[in-house]
Amino acid sequence: MLIGLLYSCNTQSHTNEEPMEDDHHEEEIALTATQAQNIGIKFGNIQKKNLKSALKLIGRVELPSTGKIVVSSKMEGQITKVHLLEGQKIRKGMKIFTVENLDLLDWNEEWLSLNSRLNFLEKEVLRQKELADESISPLKNYESLVVERDQAKFTMQAIKQRMKAVGKVPTGDGTFNPYYIISTDNSGILQKMLAYKGSFINRGDELAQIIDNSHLHLHLSAYSSDVNKLEVGQEILFNVQSEPEQLLGAHIKWIDAFINEENNSYQVHAEIDEAAANVAVGEFVEARIINQEKMVWTLPQAAVAQDKGLTYIFVKEEEHQEEGHELEIHFQKLQIRTGESDLGFIEIMPIDPIEESMEVVIEGAFFLMAQSKKDEGGGGHSH
Repeated sequence: MLIGLLYSCNTQSHTNEEPMEDDHHEEEIALTATQAQNIGIKFGNIQKKNLKSALKLIGRVELPSTGKIVVSSKMEGQITKVHLLEGQKIRKGMKIFTVENLDLLDWNEEWLSLNSRLNFLEKEVLRQKELADESISPLKNYESLVVERDQAKFTMQAIKQRMKAVGKVPTGDGTFNPYYIISTDNSGILQKMLAYKGSFINRGDELAQIIDNSHLHLHLSAYSSDVNKLEVGQEILFNVQSEPEQLLGAHIKWIDAFINEENNSYQVHAEIDEAAANVAVGEFVEARIINQEKMVWTLPQAAVAQDKGLTYIFVKEEEHQEEGHELEIHFQKLQIRTGESDLGFIEIMPIDPIEESMEVVIEGAFFLMAQSKKDEGGGGHSH
């Protein structure tokens, strides 16, 4: 199929480029196979794709204030073991530190002693109640034992609560030890460690920082002329710099009411629909809100090169090898117009007819353009 004929009848340019009707010609550039390999020439074909016309926004991945978690201890002690490393992905409940505090031994011993005393007091309270009822023993003996029993219960409960705060349970079976575990209550990434093996820590000290990446946001900018096209809840498609081919979803959470007068823009905040392992805080993103879709002929954007305000692509014309010489690859430089671009592809509207089967340079077009400009000085040829 001659793709150029299709556009000549039905399509108008989306750019201000004008073909050079009077002196337009197809230029040919020749490279040896070694030169082409060194430049990194790669070939592909023009192909139809469903390009999306969209309002485009740029910004970065941001962490909301609720996404940063500080790890601290509920009692003092000395760290005896560190279980995780900075930058590690973690799950809720994973151990971070083992801490030693000898007070735990004293608390356990006191609890056991009070528990033994309580067993005696419970029996004695019942006995003294019977004696007081029969006027054999004064009532104050019974009342004194009730106060002592209740005080023992209160003290035991307080000790149990202090131990429970660090995951310990009183026991008298000989397995009790003075160590407690600090674990994470959230999944995410362990961003920073602020305490190390051997560190003495106090209650409330900041020991580590965790990034909860399950609710990352997009912090985007929209020009004042575009902000009326946006609304809360609107779906957004975006990709990140590290994974340009991976398309992710988000939705607008809120739009700032005040304009940034420095760049005439509004801040737009969008919540990422699902946690993405490859999305990092601070990473640059390109987002788009889809207005319409259409099937068009496309090439990767790297296939397009510009010169003097005009746009070109390069196609393989032929290969030949003369005896005793290296294989040569010949390329034609063809003028085109371009239209919509989306996700690394751009709409191609040929001026020179292009066959669908032609091998098009999709990587290395910039270098071929530089070579063609050198040849204009006298080294190249055209037809």
